[in-house]
Amino acid sequence: TPHDDLIHPEEAKMKDPGEALLDEGEWKKNDMFFEYRLKEAESLRLQGNDLFKAGKYSEAAVKYRKGLYYAVFDESQFNFELQDDHRLSVVKTVTPLRLNYALCLCKDTYESLCPPLPSPEDRYSEAAEHCTEVLNWFNPKEPQEGMNPPDQVKALFRRGVARMKNSDFDRARSDLKEALKLEPNNQEVRGGLVTLKELEKGDIARQKALWESVVSKVDQENKEEAEAERAAAAA
Repeated sequence: TPHDDLIHPEEAKMKDPGEALLDEGEWKKNDMFFEYRLKEAESLRLQGNDLFKAGKYSEAAVKYRKGLYYAVFDESQFNFELQDDHRLSVVKTVTPLRLNYALCLCKDTYESLCPPLPSPEDRYSEAAEHCTEVLNWFNPKEPQEGMNPPDQVKALFRRGVARMKNSDFDRARSDLKEALKLEPNNQEVRGGLVTLKELEKGDIARQKALWESVVSKVDQENKEEAEAERAAAAA
């Protein structure tokens, strides 16, 4: 039965999309004690890590997303019902799951193996959302205890990459510059900014070519219209 001290009644009524990842007979999170939820999430994270190291990014994404199903708590429950040590445990479990999940979604070979994992078209937006959830815990006005500064850089960088791949260049640049400000010697972030610059050049060239094509088409239509008017006048 649910642990009345840790499971909010409202949460029990809601069906998490991650529930679709459960195999027959597996426990639903609302029927598990707090400690077992996090233990299962940690086990899934480690399984995901092994798959990631083997280059199986889509399979790893499934493990990370399933881990998040167990580890993520309702916002009101997290803030007002969990004890400090419980919140700290959740933060330490959820942060790497979100960051690793976002990383998998941004891989070129990613495939949506099953619901609720996002489609290839929607994956970058979802990756950015998970990075934002991590960054919310770094809010200077209400910093969450237990957060590690390197994770802020990871979240900014991975959100920047997700936005870059989604052609959201302005916000991608903002993320990458913020990450570089925190770690000026981070070569991965520097490389991201170089890639972004090249993508922007290509985007400008593409837009220019598209505009020239439109202008050329309009000029041709005007020319044909003028010739038709001259032919009509000569008749």
